Amino acid sequence: MRLEPGELQPWQLHHHPYLVLALEEEHNRMDFLDGSEAKHMHETPDRVVNRDPGKVHNLYEGNTRHVNRLIELKQLGEDGRPG
Repeated sequence: MRLEPGELQPWQLHHHPYLVLALEEEHNRMDFLDGSEAKHMHETPDRVVNRDPGKVHNLYEGNTRHVNRLIELKQLGEDGRPG
């Protein structure tokens, strides 16, 4: 995924756990459709973030570019963990 400064990613919902790998340093904000408090994030290159499925949200890129790879974990192993 790539967002230029000031771009907004549309509303979305993840149904499975997922990993986010930032490829560039960035500052962004996740807003939630239910009106709950926004989440401000600072991502650094090569940092992997594990996220659980959650609420409907969008992503706003502030004054930096947002470039990442998102890996959705669609199948769980026998012990219930992604595998």
